[in-house]
Amino acid sequence: MSRFLSRSLFGAIKAANAAGYHVLLHAKRTSRLGARNTIEVRIGPEVRAAPTANDLVLEARAALAADLYYWLSLPPQKRGTEFFELAWIKTDYQNFYQDGRKALLGNNDSLIVPCTFSTGSRSTNPYERPSPMGTPKHPDIGTFADVHAAGQHIGELRTSMKRRTDQGVLQILGGCRNGMARLEQWPDNIELRVCIADSDGHLPKSSAPFLWQAERREAERARLETNWAAIDAEKDLGRLQAKMAELKRAGDLDGAIALAMKMVDAAEHAAAIANRAQHAWVTLDAAIILRKLKDKQGEIAVLERYLQHCPPGQADAKITERLDKLRWPAALDP
Repeated sequence: MSRFLSRSLFGAIKAANAAGYHVLLHAKRTSRLGARNTIEVRIGPEVRAAPTANDLVLEARAALAADLYYWLSLPPQKRGTEFFELAWIKTDYQNFYQDGRKALLGNNDSLIVPCTFSTGSRSTNPYERPSPMGTPKHPDIGTFADVHAAGQHIGELRTSMKRRTDQGVLQILGGCRNGMARLEQWPDNIELRVCIADSDGHLPKSSAPFLWQAERREAERARLETNWAAIDAEKDLGRLQAKMAELKRAGDLDGAIALAMKMVDAAEHAAAIANRAQHAWVTLDAAIILRKLKDKQGEIAVLERYLQHCPPGQADAKITERLDKLRWPAALDP
């Protein structure tokens, strides 16, 4: 391994040996066309390379030192006899929180510490640090969660990134405000990942399958193809919305609702491909037209259809509020 990785893991492996454990790594030897002589060592989700004398490529899977130290610190009955990793979520806008992370990490290469999450207004602006990526727009309340550890604001999660962090923010907004933070020192930055404790205080273990480099490339290609297919399925929604507005202005509500339902079909198809919630505005436009047509049952049906095809916890609040008012109008009146 490279000197950087060896230095980081040496103490953790020594501690595991002292506790009576052998530390075993999975490795895979491959040969790639035009590949340099390298040994690629995967640490968590990352791959780092160092020179070797072999003509083949050796990929090795290893844990971060912080993960191994954390596992060893658990009581024996909770730790078990086989190593496990927590379900880590990578945070967003890493560049703006480097100073606070340096203060926490100190001379360590990686570190796991308790953390808390907040979703309210901020007392200071975290985006004053210069960044080559530009200063991000300040998020709206309810679309992000800040990460705090040892009195430092060290990171954030956002729903607007359309990534796996969405579920983490929704979980925090639901009341899960504690967890663990993992800091990793790489040559150019300190990366932060978090693990969010559930309502009972339990930290979830990682269930993600391990992928070797060729498998990761294939998975990434499949992900991109899925995204492209979803974009293609709903590429005409903007143009159709303008056409629908023209029909409404002309008083052709029947033509407008026929077009709106085709848009609902397209948005639903795209969402199914991408495994996400469909665009709520498409359903709301259809519901508004049905309201003008005085078709209450049709309006309820299109709103219910949205919820039936929506992944858990991702439903738009405007959809649920509108549906509740239609179902129980008397109960909601002041």
